[in-house]
Amino acid sequence: MGINWERKVFHLLFSLLLFFLLQTFSEKAFKFFLGVLLLGEILWEILRLKYPKKVPFSYLWEKLLKEREKKELSDAFFFLLGIFLSSFLITKHYLALTLLILGIADPLANIGGHLLKSKPLFREKTLSGSLTFFIASLLIAIFFFTTLDFRIINYILFLTLLELLSKRDNLWLPLGSALYLKIFLEKG
Repeated sequence: MGINWERKVFHLLFSLLLFFLLQTFSEKAFKFFLGVLLLGEILWEILRLKYPKKVPFSYLWEKLLKEREKKELSDAFFFLLGIFLSSFLITKHYLALTLLILGIADPLANIGGHLLKSKPLFREKTLSGSLTFFIASLLIAIFFFTTLDFRIINYILFLTLLELLSKRDNLWLPLGSALYLKIFLEKG
């Protein structure tokens, strides 16, 4: 199966929109907004899974779904759930970092895995995809931190392993990022 470019562009643009809104809104307002989005997504998932013929504009959203998502919760649900839960664990600054890694490095890993052919490491994930994720995440982290030390390298390695090993990386990447940042990098 090739790259679903519409899905990757949507993933990137939606993440950048959330990043922009995070910078614009107060922390409380952003959490409220995420909660409303998550509730809307839950309703959407129920309608989509229980009454697919009644959901309008299927020609727009069906092409964004993976084959497995046509019968189960979509990655969009897990993306919003992961970001929402993470917003209660870490500061706005670290949530912004998490959003950028999830929104940029994760889709780039898929693209890198398809365009730079290599053997699968785990499930359908490849060495080239994991290296793409690591490099993109490292560049984002360099943008965020003034120094690059072993804690940040370990953070990126940890996220790379999560991306490689998890079936639901849209949930586990933000939660893993939040927990790592909370435990190892957040001051005071």
